[in-house]
Amino acid sequence: PAIVFIPFYFISAYLLYPLLRQLNIVSTYEYLQQRFHPSLRMLASFQCIAFQTFGRISVVILLPALAISAVTGMDVWISVLLMGIVTTVYTTFGGFEAVVWTDVLQGMLMICGISMMIWFGISGMEGGFKQFIEVGQQYEKFNFYVGGWDITIALSSFLILRQLSESFAMTAD
Repeated sequence: PAIVFIPFYFISAYLLYPLLRQLNIVSTYEYLQQRFHPSLRMLASFQCIAFQTFGRISVVILLPALAISAVTGMDVWISVLLMGIVTTVYTTFGGFEAVVWTDVLQGMLMICGISMMIWFGISGMEGGFKQFIEVGQQYEKFNFYVGGWDITIALSSFLILRQLSESFAMTAD
């Protein structure tokens, strides 16, 4: 499925970015200002900020807050506030370097967490890895792609919309 979306990356890499470099500008917002009007740049910037703030960030903060609440019993609102305060403090004092190292730590935790889940899941099965493979094949869990253009299967629609969203964000951010 990822092969289908490669053209989006080529469009950005071979059409959009060279245009930005040729015009000696650093963002699509600057292009909007030069090509059309500063008010369009402000509108597009506002839309991006609104989407990031109320669309993306709200989910990025709420989901871990729900997990923290489920594990610790802490109120979700308190968890959200604490995450916001901690993130603001370390970003303020550590700057970009703190954000990068936080991403590195988060990536390592995700890789270790996924590896541990796989290890404990497989080792907890009576038949071990062999049973894991058998059960996975029985329930068709190893199929590389499940989908098609049937709108009752949400995967295809999700993949297309996700790729479009990332492509637009890539050029706008």
